[in-house]
Amino acid sequence: MAFESTTVSAVTHQEELMVSRAIDNDISKYLSDELDKIGREYCLLLSWPCKHDMGILINQFSGLFIYTNYCKVYVMFLESYYTTQQYSTKQHYSLIEV
Repeated sequence: MAFESTTVSAVTHQEELMVSRAIDNDISKYLSDELDKIGREYCLLLSWPCKHDMGILINQFSGLFIYTNYCKVYVMFLESYYTTQQYSTKQHYSLIEV
């Protein structure tokens, strides 16, 4: 592996992340609020994103809050892209399939 080479290990530091599923509710609330804002801004269906997709995302984030922000930025990029490409943003799509 690249990080095990002496050249790379001399200039890097590995830190083990402490993962806690105790903050999943906070992650879910934040992500839900942020995606609701995006949904309103781009006139998406009120059912977007569906609870099933949200559950999968929260599980995939593994208790790491930083992934929530990356997800938000990625969705904002997609919506902006679809809008500039003149696609209908009202069509339903799954966050998981994108």
